[in-house]
Amino acid sequence: MERVSLVKVGGVCAILALVCFVAAAVVYFAGVGQVDSSDVTQVLLAVNDNRAAFLTSTWLAVFGSALLIPAALGFFQALRDAGALLWIAVAAMFTGALLFIAAAIIQLSVGYELAPSYVEASDAAKPVLTVIAGTLDRIKELANDIGLLLLFGIGILLFALAGLRTSIVPKWVGWLGLLGVIFAWLTVLEPVVEALGAQNGIAFVISMVWIGVMGLVVLRRQEPVAPSE
Repeated sequence: MERVSLVKVGGVCAILALVCFVAAAVVYFAGVGQVDSSDVTQVLLAVNDNRAAFLTSTWLAVFGSALLIPAALGFFQALRDAGALLWIAVAAMFTGALLFIAAAIIQLSVGYELAPSYVEASDAAKPVLTVIAGTLDRIKELANDIGLLLLFGIGILLFALAGLRTSIVPKWVGWLGLLGVIFAWLTVLEPVVEALGAQNGIAFVISMVWIGVMGLVVLRRQEPVAPSE
């Protein structure tokens, strides 16, 4: 019964994670809109002018990232017959989710403190705050990129391969996961192949859809109940 419960909880968490990330994107683009991320001053002003939407979106991303941790455990329980190698997938998803949370915490610090401080600062202090904001933004981007590679490039890779090797999930779900993995690993080539600048977002979208579909599959799957002693 314990195994059944963990699989179901993991499935629910996977679906809720997808819902949180979709809601975060909707709130952000509806409230903050398109902002040129290369212009630190414009970003700080946009965040300060739309703090409620920015902070709400970021908190939703935190909740979504946290939900990926129990989702990974649920996927492991559902696919554990594929072998102990899946523990690597769990560890990769755990670490990737924590890096996503760390990146979101940096965004929260910008929304709560840095952006308002920049608006209220004197002309002499603003260049310093701009440098700090640019540095934090770079750290945030690195945390997101590394988290994406760990969570999607390794974690989902192993889970998708396990799905293809077993009959627990439909084959097309495994292939969908591998498609997201391909785009995730293309992130590494971005400095070399500038034309692939959008693959990061594509990888995230495809991989999150895979996580939601996997959550639905394991949630609906009938698990054998161990006989009571």
